[in-house]
Amino acid sequence: MPLRHIVISILLAITLLWTTGPAKGIELSGRDRYSLSQADTVFDDLYIVCGGASFPLTPNLESRGGALLDGTVTGDLWLAGGRYLLSGDVFGSLNTFSQEARISGNVRQSARLLVQHAAVDGTIGNNLIAFAQEIELGEQSRVERDLAIFAEEATLLGQVGRNVHIRSNYIIISGKIGGNLNLRANSIAILAPAEIVGDIDYTCPSEIEIEDGVILGGKTYWKKIVPEEEKEPSPPTGRIILFFCSLVTGLFLIPTFRQHTRFTIEELRRNILACMGIGLIFLCLAPVALIILLISVVGIPVGIILMFAYTVFFYISKIYVAILGGIFIVHAFHKGPITRLWIPFILGLIVISFLYTIPYLGWVIYFLVIITGTGGLLRGMYRCRKAITPSAII
Repeated sequence: MPLRHIVISILLAITLLWTTGPAKGIELSGRDRYSLSQADTVFDDLYIVCGGASFPLTPNLESRGGALLDGTVTGDLWLAGGRYLLSGDVFGSLNTFSQEARISGNVRQSARLLVQHAAVDGTIGNNLIAFAQEIELGEQSRVERDLAIFAEEATLLGQVGRNVHIRSNYIIISGKIGGNLNLRANSIAILAPAEIVGDIDYTCPSEIEIEDGVILGGKTYWKKIVPEEEKEPSPPTGRIILFFCSLVTGLFLIPTFRQHTRFTIEELRRNILACMGIGLIFLCLAPVALIILLISVVGIPVGIILMFAYTVFFYISKIYVAILGGIFIVHAFHKGPITRLWIPFILGLIVISFLYTIPYLGWVIYFLVIITGTGGLLRGMYRCRKAITPSAII
């Protein structure tokens, strides 16, 4: 199974767990294709998991994989899977985790893309934020407010109503920017008939290439940097060591504290939002309580214990989130019971370790994993103390 499929599956699983309230428009499909015709309307949020990653995306989905969305969605649209083409209308926001995304329709609110390749030729009524390997906003594209892109290659040919922030290796701009332009890249080109109403603030090894015919309405600020290829790449030794340390720790904890592990996973599956809240409170308030205890003579022993617990919880919390993520992935392909938790644990740990390396987004994922796992761990400890008979969670 390709790693990108694992990543998008766990991301959608986390997303579904965060979503509260009834969701009448959920469509979880393990098939290679999904279609919403022009005459169809979904009067709610719509969630789609669709395959087709190994097939070219064409309007003819009868023989090709992917998702073709020509209809209307009155709520938010969530997409995960291989490739999809959105040519209809979304009255809410668009959220995607997929290999390829092509947007030629209208999104009334914001769009958030986490994809490998993205092509936008439609209208985004609010903000657009994209994490991609390659992204192109065509001549017909329009983002009404702000645009933020984090990609290997970024091309902007359309219109943006306000400010643009791009972090990429290669950037080409030939559209109209209604606000300021903030860029960081190894290569930047601004081509005619581009128009930038505000200032240009860019960081690049060399001065920007601006063609004749480009309209500049503000000032230009340049900060020189050393090209990425001239920097000495840092070896991944530290990440590899941390991965194997977590792997060994998890393989020890799962059989040693099997009941607590099952209680913790059950709590995470039942109410992940409560676990996140408890974990956040603990990670924020524990240092304060620790300082108070350490400055008092009587509280020093308790403070030392709390310091140890805080460090341990911070370290092992990701183990339980990895197990939960691995369970969702395994269940997507195997509907039977899971008798060995070490299998989903290893699978989930690989996915989490990969997500940590995503530029800019990795630290957010790391923080969410820590607070979620810590909250689940604490609720699992409470269940163990109450000695409640465990129920089937897998």
